[in-house]
Amino acid sequence: MTRKYVAVFGLGYDQLEGIKELRKNFKILGFDENEKSKAIKYVDKYFSINFKKKSEILKICRNFNVRYIFSFNTEGPLPIVGYLNTKLNLQGIKQQTVNLVTNKYNLRKKFKKNVIVFPDFKVFKKKDTDNFINKISFPKIFKK
Repeated sequence: MTRKYVAVFGLGYDQLEGIKELRKNFKILGFDENEKSKAIKYVDKYFSINFKKKSEILKICRNFNVRYIFSFNTEGPLPIVGYLNTKLNLQGIKQQTVNLVTNKYNLRKKFKKNVIVFPDFKVFKKKDTDNFINKISFPKIFKK
């Protein structure tokens, strides 16, 4: 039986164990711009490509009839993972969910709408930062 292809985004040291595990059952297409990434030697086909080149990556995945899309231990590739799962109709996180979880403001609005308890938040323009800080009491957490 011919092993099927999976695509893995990010081939750094933190992805190594997941890739080794996948090798037991699948052929691996590896995507990472860093040509010195540790896990390159464990993939069957390596592509040095920016994850923002979605249409090129989609074409590669279609050509190899990719069955699953993976990214281990990193949030950076989520947009391409969601895009591919959506376009290829694969199991996994879809583009709509990626758009929600990577936009903290929209995520918190969704929490509020669904009555999920979370810390209060405020979004403001950079120019208003000093004015805002001077008016609040501490302790507070700020995230840029």
